[in-house]
Amino acid sequence: GGSGGGGGGGGGKTPPALVYTEDGGIVFLAGSPLEAGDEVCITYCEDGNAALLLQYGFAELLGEEQQGYERLHVPVDTKEARGVVAAAVAAAGCEVEPVALDAPPLLLGSEELDAAAISELRCLLPEQCDEGALASTLLGLLACARDAYATSDADDVREMEVAAQCVQTREVEGGGGTEEEEEGSGTRWLMALTFRLGQKRQLCRTIRAVERMHEQGRGRARRPASPHGGEPRTGGALLAALRTT
Repeated sequence: GGSGGGGGGGGGKTPPALVYTEDGGIVFLAGSPLEAGDEVCITYCEDGNAALLLQYGFAELLGEEQQGYERLHVPVDTKEARGVVAAAVAAAGCEVEPVALDAPPLLLGSEELDAAAISELRCLLPEQCDEGALASTLLGLLACARDAYATSDADDVREMEVAAQCVQTREVEGGGGTEEEEEGSGTRWLMALTFRLGQKRQLCRTIRAVERMHEQGRGRARRPASPHGGEPRTGGALLAALRTT
C-alpha cells in the first residue's frame, strides 16, 4: 500500500489498533469486520514523499489533481523571491526592506504549516497589505519555486521511464556490481525523479488553488473590512484555498 492507503478494512471507518506482543511482534487489529479477500491498506505516513524517502526508501507519485500529503519548501531568500516581496512592499507604498539572505522558506502541506506560512508571509509585508496582496505575493513565490526547476514534467516522465527500464533490466539480466548496488542505483534514481515530479505537481496544484481564490476575491464586491479597505488580512480564504491541494 502507499502513503495514502486507508487504515483498515470494511470501509476503513475506524483506524486499526496496534498491539505489541511479549515476543516483540506487532499485531494490527482491524477497526471493523473483514471478509476473506478484503483489501487491507496501511498509511505509512502523512508527511509527504520527503519523509517516505527518508524513513522507507520510496516515493509515491500521485496524479496531477490527486490530493496528497506533499510538503513544499517555498524559498523567500532567492533573488527572484526577494524581488516578488519587494514588489509587493513597493505596491503598498512602503519603503522596501530586503528579505534576509538566510530567511527560512515557507513550509506548506498541512493546516498547521499553511497557517504558519501565511503568518510568516504577513510579517514580510506591510500592515496595509490585504488578503489579495497576500495571495498575489504567495503566487509569485510559488511561481519562483516552480521555475527554479531546470526540467519540465515531460522531461521527468521520460527520465522515470528510462530509470524504470534500467531497474527492470537489472532484475532480469543482473549487473556488474553487487545485487544491492545494482538494485539501489536504479531504484534511487527512480525514487529521486518521483520525488521531484511530485514536488512540481504539488506546486502547480497549489498555484491553481490560490489563483482560483485570488480571482474569486477580485470578482466579489469589495466590503469595508479594515481602515485601509480591501479584503480582510486574516488569511482565512488563503488558508482554505491551500487546504484544497
